[in-house]
Amino acid sequence: METFLQTLSRLGPMRLVAILGITAGVTIALILMASGMGRAEKALLYTELSLKEAGEISARLEQMNVKYELRSGGTAIFVERDKIQNAKMTLAADNLPSSASIGYDIFDQAGSMGQTTFTQNINKLRALQGELERTITTLDGVEAARVLLVLPVRQLFQTKTEKAKASVTIKLSANSIGHRQTTAIQHLVASAVPGLITGSVTIIDDTGRVLSDGNADALNGNASSGRRADIEEALRSKIQQVLTSITGQAGVEVQVNVELDRDRITEKSTVFDPDGQVVISSSTSEQNSDDKDRAQNGAVTVGGNVPSSSSAEDTEPGSSSVTSSTTETINYGVSKTETTRVFQSGVIKRLSIAVNVDGVAGVDAEGNSTWVPRTAEEMIQIENLVKSAVGFDLSRKDQVQVTNIRFSKPTPLVIDDTASKPGFDKNDIMRMIELAILAIVSIVMMLFLGRPLIMALFSGGGALVGGSGGLAIAGAGGGVVAAGIGNNGAMPQLPGASGVNPGQAALPAPDAAGGFEEPGLDVSQIEGQVKASSVKKVAGIVESHPEESMSILRTWLHEA
Repeated sequence: METFLQTLSRLGPMRLVAILGITAGVTIALILMASGMGRAEKALLYTELSLKEAGEISARLEQMNVKYELRSGGTAIFVERDKIQNAKMTLAADNLPSSASIGYDIFDQAGSMGQTTFTQNINKLRALQGELERTITTLDGVEAARVLLVLPVRQLFQTKTEKAKASVTIKLSANSIGHRQTTAIQHLVASAVPGLITGSVTIIDDTGRVLSDGNADALNGNASSGRRADIEEALRSKIQQVLTSITGQAGVEVQVNVELDRDRITEKSTVFDPDGQVVISSSTSEQNSDDKDRAQNGAVTVGGNVPSSSSAEDTEPGSSSVTSSTTETINYGVSKTETTRVFQSGVIKRLSIAVNVDGVAGVDAEGNSTWVPRTAEEMIQIENLVKSAVGFDLSRKDQVQVTNIRFSKPTPLVIDDTASKPGFDKNDIMRMIELAILAIVSIVMMLFLGRPLIMALFSGGGALVGGSGGLAIAGAGGGVVAAGIGNNGAMPQLPGASGVNPGQAALPAPDAAGGFEEPGLDVSQIEGQVKASSVKKVAGIVESHPEESMSILRTWLHEA
């Protein structure tokens, strides 16, 4: 203990303060790094939350005893990585985050006791809107949705009511969605609301673009635009599928332009066939009549007017007439054909197709890669394949242009597969870096701070060997003078030999071989009793540690 205190006293106050400061700083750094390594890494749980949702989720996490951290102004919540899955499952069971949409679960929150009819109708409307929002959000390309319904209330004794209407605002995850998705949303909303038709559903996106305003004319125009894009994409896929087996995936480029006829035509026609007469009905009527006139003598008697009288007057001759007629009526029908034809809008009016085909890679005599154009026969075959794939019609004035052009191919990037390390993510790599830094700092502390202190403790300031050892220094005439510390701890004085300044005492210079000359011992010049074995030990220490010995001597000279 005394040796340790003596060593500290020889270091001086400035060196002690520096050593203590460095030790404290390194210790604090190690403690901070160890605490940071022991703390679990935080990962994102939810983002883009409203303040209300963030408050509800934070309260639920506190009940679950899960540590969390709010970032981005309270709109993002971070929790420990190993607790993300459990936290999401528990919050989902509590319908969190609700995303500001309430479905039919609104009726589970409170009973119907004490609620008026108006409140129940409003809750029903909110529930319907919330269910539609949740369903629309599940569509591909839709990140969020907001639905507003206008349902007319039928009054008593009212025969006519207004039509139901709906407006849908969607937030797109991509730049835009196709006509099919827009039409699907319209039909979805119209089918879920009683009395609502697709023409009364207006759809806009978060940038203010009107995707469908419910107008019939605009709807037909949007349908034509969407149908045009679908037809062009379908034809392009067909052509690429046919030519990929010939040119390869990167050896063909196709552009298709489709002109559609947007006119909707209804045509009715009636055709009569005079040669196709048929009997519809026939009728025949026959009439017969027999008229006789008797001769009159000019006298009017009673007997003459009696029918059954058999008088002589009956035998008198008179005039008679017989008439017979037959009438036949036949009704004929002429065959006719009535045709009603409806031409919908969106019929292909004209096709314009441009196809660029790359050549064939070849090798010249020197072994270098070259580009070889395709032959005319190959180009004709490719053109015929394209025409057959798209249904080429010359009456529509369709155009197909096939060109053989050399493609510009960029130099492919060389990816080193060995650089990728599966199973390690960013957080694991950072943890490994922290461990490496901690190991390096520990090694540096052991080499530059712990090792000198330990050597100083065991060697008694770097120049002590036991309690009676000493350090030999050069004396007069090239001799060696031993100086040591006695048992009482007192520092001995350097001997003052003739012609030698004590302040100029130094270790013996090395010889040509790079070692120290073995010093001679002149006992007559030594004051006091010194053992020869102690002097040899000190000489061996000096030879083994010349730099430390020099540093100790300089310290002694500085203190003297």
